[in-house]
Amino acid sequence: MLFKRVIYLLFLLSLMPTLLFAKDEFDDFLSEINVSAQQDLGGFKSKLSLSFGVEKTKVESVISVSEKPADAYMIFRVAEISQKPVEEVVTVYKKNKNQGWGKIAKELGIKPGSKEFKELKKGKLSESDDSEKVKGKAHKWK
Repeated sequence: MLFKRVIYLLFLLSLMPTLLFAKDEFDDFLSEINVSAQQDLGGFKSKLSLSFGVEKTKVESVISVSEKPADAYMIFRVAEISQKPVEEVVTVYKKNKNQGWGKIAKELGIKPGSKEFKELKKGKLSESDDSEKVKGKAHKWK
């Protein structure tokens, strides 16, 4: 019994670098969004509007309640994946923003480890644009 626990613990420890690396890639993607948006806020608003099929006024409204431009992106992305209205995601964001996007996604029905959660962590502009994946480093925020 002890042997099985040790093996299981070693297995979990072997996954840690992979999990940390994936988080770093995602964090890098969000940081890149923030830098790009600061350099060209108008272009950032246009990208969000086109990527998520929403009016610029809605984009501006979401940006106004977001702490960072990447948070606005995440609000639209979580709304897209969870199939919840943007307004509902904004409400959950305001209530849970200090607890991170994992908590916000979970509150909106996106379970950690699920297909939807993995889609969220891919770091791409929208479902229809697979060239934006973080792993391929082909995203177009620059």
